[in-house]
Amino acid sequence: MGNTLASAGLGDALFSSTQQRVLSLLFGQPDRSFFKTEIIRKVGAGSGTVQRELARLEESGFVEGEYSQKIVEGQIIKERNYRVCAEGARALRHTLEFYTARRASFGLGAANAY
Repeated sequence: MGNTLASAGLGDALFSSTQQRVLSLLFGQPDRSFFKTEIIRKVGAGSGTVQRELARLEESGFVEGEYSQKIVEGQIIKERNYRVCAEGARALRHTLEFYTARRASFGLGAANAY
């Protein structure tokens, strides 16, 4: 029987698939902020699922959100805007380094670490 820890990626063990897609989008362009509706569209998951994950990531300090206004079809819309925060980037890097080291200490290697 195969070792599922060895075959599963570290990201799969630590983050849900929606969290991985949200983090990938935000951390892939860390100097940019994204409207919530833009994240939902680009991630390709349900609105409620993405909103819950954004709330969790914000509570955990990985991302920060603030309200901003945009004009859509002549109407002002207030929407939450999200971006990576410096503390979140450090925390994510530290978490991944810690678990990569733990995998190595158990002889699981770094293959598929992320």
